[in-house]
Amino acid sequence: MPAPLNTETALDVLLALALYQGRSRRSPSIQELAGDMGVPRTTLHHRLAVLKGRGLVAWESGQPRTLVITPDGDRLLTENGRVEVSHW
Repeated sequence: MPAPLNTETALDVLLALALYQGRSRRSPSIQELAGDMGVPRTTLHHRLAVLKGRGLVAWESGQPRTLVITPDGDRLLTENGRVEVSHW
């Protein structure tokens, strides 16, 4: 059974990721994204693991800067009026 998902928290993480990628044209490190969000890295890592388990984000294990929003994550953002995600 997947971990519980708080929609507002999910949207906050997805929006921060989308904004970082739009601004930098690359995926952030966990430390950079945590800094942007003002949360500890361990908290963000847990939130990202939940989002990955729900298919909202993906990354290549052991590879830096591979964090991406999946099509399902895009859909959640746009359906909630947060952002129109464009992939770079």
